[in-house]
Amino acid sequence: SRVDVVLSDDGLQHYRLARTFEIAVVDGARGMGNGLCLPAGPLREPPSRLESVDAVVMLGGTRSPAGGTAFTMQQVPQSWRNVANSARAFDDALLRDPATVAIAGIAHPDRFFASLAAQGFVGRTQAFPDHHAYSRDDVAFPGARAVLMTQKDAVKCRAFANARMWMLPIRADVDCALIDRIVEKLDGSQVARNARVSRHERSGDPRS
Repeated sequence: SRVDVVLSDDGLQHYRLARTFEIAVVDGARGMGNGLCLPAGPLREPPSRLESVDAVVMLGGTRSPAGGTAFTMQQVPQSWRNVANSARAFDDALLRDPATVAIAGIAHPDRFFASLAAQGFVGRTQAFPDHHAYSRDDVAFPGARAVLMTQKDAVKCRAFANARMWMLPIRADVDCALIDRIVEKLDGSQVARNARVSRHERSGDPRS
């Protein structure tokens, strides 16, 4: 099949890459930090870059992004799934067990750990570097009744997963207005799309 849309993560700074629609995602809790780029600050692009993108998406938090057109996105936790056996049912008591361990090898592990605390988690946490390549020893944790992790981490642990390992899938709730804007940018306005559908329907009508 013909590919007509290419999505690129972390593509804003790759200036030679042709782009039709640019989206900058801003952490609602941390905002622009100290406003400086790596390594002096957390940013990959200066704050002024927001003025040239097509959309600024605020991930959680309450701060309003500067520049561009602002949209919102929330990460909504789903039901826990066992990494080794999806048919297993999760016991909420594991969250309240001090022997349970939570791991995260993502850019902002504290966000994951905070979401667990909101569910009543009282165990200990272990952060790994972003994009960490897990080994069996990394997640051994003798004495732990359960090892909780993100879905991203679970993908890297499947080869040696056991019944103690649980992942927390996340659903991204994106502002519908942003979806409409992207579709319109890629496929034309709703009026134009309706017209194309109408023409297609007429062409398929044997009476036409």
